[in-house]
Formats: sequence, C-alpha cells, structure tokens
Amino acid sequence: IGTARQIAFDAADNIYVISAATERLRIYSLGLTTTATTGSDGTFSLTTPSTTVSVTADTDTIYESGTPATTSVLTMVRANDPLTDPLTVSFSTGGTAVRGSDYVLQTNGVTVTGNSIIMPAGVDTVAISLVVSNDTTPELTETATLSITGTTIYSSGTPNSAAVAIV
Repeated sequence: IGTARQIAFDAADNIYVISAATERLRIYSLGLTTTATTGSDGTFSLTTPSTTVSVTADTDTIYESGTPATTSVLTMVRANDPLTDPLTVSFSTGGTAVRGSDYVLQTNGVTVTGNSIIMPAGVDTVAISLVVSNDTTPELTETATLSITGTTIYSSGTPNSAAVAIV
C-alpha cells in the first residue's frame, strides 16, 4: 500500500484529504483563521493562531426607554497574546435590530462606525457599549448581535459572539 495523499480545497475553506495508506477521507473545516501548508516532500500541516479574542455581554436585555438598562457593555478579551503590539479586532453585527437606527456601538463615548476596533498594546480587555436609540415607533423585541471575525493573526475565542435583546 502506498503512502500517497490527495488534497482538494473548496470555496467554503474546507480541505479534503484522501490517504491511500488508510483509505480514509478526512475533512478539515478551516474557517478564516487556519492556514494550511503543504510541502514538496508531501508534508501537510494546519496552523491556527494561538491568540484568541472573545466577547461577552453584561446583560442580555436592554430597553428603549426608562429603566432598567438602556445600555449593554460588550467586553472583548484577547488571550494567549504577549500584548506587545496593538491588535485590530474585526467583527460583524447582525440580528433584527438595525445598527445606526436601533442602536449604536461606542467606546469611550465615541461611536464606532466601522467593523473593527484597535486593542492598544498592553491592553487585553476593551469595553464596547451597545447604546439603544430611543425611538417612538412601537416595535416587537429586536436582537443585536456582535460576532468576532477571526483573521490569520488571531482566532475567534469562546464565546465568539454576544446577543442582546432590545425591548
């Protein structure tokens, strides 16, 4: 039995490896943070960044008016990182609430207009406020979700998203 392997990639960042020796098909789902390396000598490796970024919310429900909270604090934490350099963290927003009209994201009172924040060198935690825009239109409960988007520099940690209901 030979030791040959066949490797194929698809558009969804999956790798398919067929081993002639074991007659097995293995499927690796890389996501956007894993790097696959193949050598001319037949070696094959998968590498995922050791630095991770996670996000949590201090409350899962906020209100358009009155009390209790009209703001939720989303805390991003980077781990397994020496903190010697700044880290640009990319994220996506989703849910049924519309960013910009139903809520805004702020750091230090400044509205975040893009889909990334910079964690300065020496800092492992950044607080982002999800602030409700109090409108007068009656609505059903909506959700706002922030999800960490991994890169080749860092991986999405656990939890990698935070959801908040807006009542």
